[in-house]
Amino acid sequence: MKKILIVLGILAVIVIGGLILLFSSLDRIVAAGIERFGSMATQTEVKVSSVTLKLKSGEGSVKGLHIGNLSGFTSSDAFTLGDISIKIDPSTVTKDVVVIDRIFISKPHVIYEINDSGQSNINVIKENIKQLQGKSAPEAAREEEKGMSAVKLLIRQLEIEGGQIDVYVPVRPEPMTAKMPPVKLSNLGSGGEPPGEIAARILSALVKNVGPAVAQVGVEQYLGKSVEEMKGRMQKQIDEKAGEAVEGLSKEAGKALNKFLGK
Repeated sequence: MKKILIVLGILAVIVIGGLILLFSSLDRIVAAGIERFGSMATQTEVKVSSVTLKLKSGEGSVKGLHIGNLSGFTSSDAFTLGDISIKIDPSTVTKDVVVIDRIFISKPHVIYEINDSGQSNINVIKENIKQLQGKSAPEAAREEEKGMSAVKLLIRQLEIEGGQIDVYVPVRPEPMTAKMPPVKLSNLGSGGEPPGEIAARILSALVKNVGPAVAQVGVEQYLGKSVEEMKGRMQKQIDEKAGEAVEGLSKEAGKALNKFLGK
């Protein structure tokens, strides 16, 4: 009995030691996961400054999350996400499906850029995300064989608020700005999904609200057009406004002349 108790005591120490090691390295594991799966979803470089997770409460935060821009565009980032707070169910960390009760993203900053050929960086990233979400089961299995984590995730609630979008067009010296509508989604990855798919879902939700927001500033007139076409369209608008102003002045002058002549 004494020997059994000793063995059980040793096993308990090993298990406890393993859990301590797991949670002590959890910050690094999560940061690496965000960078890896975020980069896979967007096909751009994703970087995180820091991840902090508290074992007892399951609370955490992500700081300095940058989603890089694509080749052919000038700005260094396509997205910079402000403070991200996370609430995890600690009891699920060692299970097959890790439950994230809430992710709250505050004040994301989106750089919506149209290049010289009229192509939008956000639209390209959107297509990259769609490609990942549309992968077949055999492709997903091959990626698992390459070392992707078998752990699955479930997000109970995702909220994104206070987003700002800066729209850059080659023919305009200053960016146009738009506010991004808030995002509220529930049960992402119902039943548990791989981290890559969850990353794609979060980014897809973020990108989805960019389109309607930038439409309000008239960005469609520049999409799919070369710089020369953009310049021609802008010049036409300037000429039309100038013509309207001249016409307005002529009407006012005519009214004044008629008044002077007593007509």
